Amino acid sequence: MLRTQRILFTPLKLSYLMGLIFLITSTLNCFAQQNNFRTYSIEEGLPQSSVYAIFQDSRGYFWLGMEGGGISRFDGINFKSFNKKDGLAGNFVRTIIQDSRGFLWIGTDEGISVYDGLNFTTIDTEKGLSNNIIIRLYEDSQNNIWAGTADGGLNKIQMFNEDSIIIEIITTENGLRGNFVFDIYEDKNNRLWLAIFNGGINILTF
Repeated sequence: MLRTQRILFTPLKLSYLMGLIFLITSTLNCFAQQNNFRTYSIEEGLPQSSVYAIFQDSRGYFWLGMEGGGISRFDGINFKSFNKKDGLAGNFVRTIIQDSRGFLWIGTDEGISVYDGLNFTTIDTEKGLSNNIIIRLYEDSQNNIWAGTADGGLNKIQMFNEDSIIIEIITTENGLRGNFVFDIYEDKNNRLWLAIFNGGINILTF
């Protein structure tokens, strides 16, 4: 004679069983998901291991901005580094962009360097910047360069050549909600969205 047995699960037992199933499933998923990482650091040729910015230019090179190590260009095999001795404005690099002409703009703690592939041109407070500590660089649809600074607000930069640079400064005196500008983005209506420390989002129509 076949006998059947009913197993009754109390809420406590059911909760324990579900927890056990979840734990087993999570453990299996951890073993199943294998992520492969390759590391590049000082041993592989970087001058400094703290990297603040990564940018890939139109030719495929990666540019890395570092904390105290300047910038490095990576071609997939080798690193070539540039610092103040090579003409870079400063060795703390937080932001890197490439403009419509193909020039690299590098934001440092001592101003902006514009690199044409051969030489660095420095734009700093002596040339009209509101502050030398650059947090974010951005090129808008009209080819203006915008620089968000630490406690210097926003700078609109038009560079025609090394000796012809026009800078417009926008700070709390002009209606900005704060002078620390962490990020910049242009929407489809050509308005700049500004991420402000302790000031929320400011939207600038230009």
